[in-house]
Amino acid sequence: MDDYLLACCRYIELNPVRAKMVSQPRDYQWSSYRFHGEGTKDALLDVDPCYLGLGDTDLQRQQSYRQFVEAGNPEHELAIIRTSVQRGGITAGRSYIRGLSLRLSRQLELRPRGRPGIAQK
Repeated sequence: MDDYLLACCRYIELNPVRAKMVSQPRDYQWSSYRFHGEGTKDALLDVDPCYLGLGDTDLQRQQSYRQFVEAGNPEHELAIIRTSVQRGGITAGRSYIRGLSLRLSRQLELRPRGRPGIAQK
């Protein structure tokens, strides 16, 4: 789950750049990039445990986060996130989604659109 959370953070941090609103994620006024990547204090934000896993010190975590965001979202990651956002799905690995589905007794995996096909015998 941590990988997907960080991937979503990167996606969000880079949205203003992709939209050509700013040239760098740190330049967007409402971004959390400066908090995570530069250590700027922000009373509205807290630190997630997956962010703490990026390094042993604040400086290591900030450097790791900057490198992670600068690497950009791979195309397959963008496709997963965009599909989940457009269809109201969960952005996580299949095993996590299956486990959560079992705990909630609810179908959470995104299915293809339309009626299911007839099984071939």
